[in-house]
Amino acid sequence: MIKNETKKVVLIIIAIIFTLATILYTVIKPIREQQKNNTETIRTDTKHLYTLEKEPLLSAKHCIVTEYESGRILYEKNAFRKSAMASTTKIMTALIVLENCKLTEITTVSSYAASIDGSEIELKSGENISVEHLLYGLMLESGNDAATALAEHTAGSVDDFCVLMNDKAEQIGANETNFTSPHGLDDDEHYTTAYDLALITKEALKNDTFRQIIGTKHFTAGKRHFTNTNAFLGNVEGVDGGKTGFTNNAGRCIVLTSEREGMRIITVLFGCPDNLNRTIDGKKVIDFIYKNYKVYNLFEKFTKLGTLDIKKSKTPPSDVIITENIRLPLTQNEYSNLTCKTEVVGKIFETNVNSPEESTFNAFTGKNSPKNSICGRLTINIEDEILYQTDIIHTSKIAEKTFADYLTEILKRYAFLLKFK
Repeated sequence: MIKNETKKVVLIIIAIIFTLATILYTVIKPIREQQKNNTETIRTDTKHLYTLEKEPLLSAKHCIVTEYESGRILYEKNAFRKSAMASTTKIMTALIVLENCKLTEITTVSSYAASIDGSEIELKSGENISVEHLLYGLMLESGNDAATALAEHTAGSVDDFCVLMNDKAEQIGANETNFTSPHGLDDDEHYTTAYDLALITKEALKNDTFRQIIGTKHFTAGKRHFTNTNAFLGNVEGVDGGKTGFTNNAGRCIVLTSEREGMRIITVLFGCPDNLNRTIDGKKVIDFIYKNYKVYNLFEKFTKLGTLDIKKSKTPPSDVIITENIRLPLTQNEYSNLTCKTEVVGKIFETNVNSPEESTFNAFTGKNSPKNSICGRLTINIEDEILYQTDIIHTSKIAEKTFADYLTEILKRYAFLLKFK
């Protein structure tokens, strides 16, 4: 009897273990499958997905990474949604000042500028200070008082300075951006997108003085000593500039510029919950990009693609060339799948990126065209997605045959026949 009871208990225990194992397997398997099938991919500007190393998971609400030369988007998260931008605003402030003022100019600080809330360099009303010192206070210490003093000095008033900022944004294609201040304190009408701020930063980086300022860790301005709030400088490989920011609406923000192995990128992060996560996100996404992408030199400037032969032209065939160096950031997989097409006089020719072979582009109507005129377009694709397009030119003059030219040809032929007889 005892043996039968023992057998029953053992069977019940075995059944319970089997049931629990089944439940655990049912729960764990989908999780593992989801992890296995997780799209470890990155969205590029071509909207084409390519398998990469594991895509970084960021705490930031908005992020973008672009390659400086081509502008290609290498990573993005909500990059086209509007956001507050906090003190990253000051990138545009510095750009406008550098385009309109000399570093040696002296300004007198107004009482309004000296009273602005938030981060400051402790300017005093009536103080005389140079534009150079204000710029370092603006970009290193993130002084809102410095931003206001610079705006008033440059345009006469903050409102007029904001007009310059918005005009510049429109000029460079930052169409989802609006500035209401030079400092970036929260205002519902003061906004941008991560994409737009990357465009603004790219424009600012064309200015050597801007690059010098944002890459400076410490600067002494008279009795003031400024320390850059960008902790990435000197601590993360390749980072050579940027701008931090914080407001309640924007969260912790940062713009970073960096270069490794000849590839320069711009990284924008908005809406990080705290400084630690901002630092983790920044390093994580920068390392991810450099691990997966490198710049490939696809075509050198003046590479000859072929010869343009116009059947009704009285001038000899003309070389067809590229007018710029073509360098693109690509993954190894993308590079292996590149295709290149040359469109000339309405016809499309395949071109090998690795070893372009010269082709003869035949046309049957000759129109007068001066040398170095556009005659077609070079397009670089991954499958059906366009990565890059550029115009191509013919290098010599094309002249259409006139009636007199045709008459001369006929007379020459006729004279030959008479001589033959």
